[in-house]
Amino acid sequence: MPSNQPISNSPGLVQLDPWPLTRERVSHIFDGLKEFGVDLEVWLTEAKPWILDRPWVPEEKWCKQFPSFKLAGNGSEPKTGLGPETPCEGVVI
Repeated sequence: MPSNQPISNSPGLVQLDPWPLTRERVSHIFDGLKEFGVDLEVWLTEAKPWILDRPWVPEEKWCKQFPSFKLAGNGSEPKTGLGPETPCEGVVI
């Protein structure tokens, strides 16, 4: 099933909204990722396609594991980048 389709009868899900990713938000995410050696190429390869696909995510805090890092968010908004071993709050997706 494509990630942009809701899981049938699953309450508490919202679609990720890529457009709150302002220059300031992207800068904040990259500042976090740079600490772990993640560069723009890695971000574009791993996270950008997932974000632009507008997947369904929990309405609460969540964390998505990618091969090189984690992306944490709250509801429809991605919030910050974390290292691959960094613990995160919320639902792991």
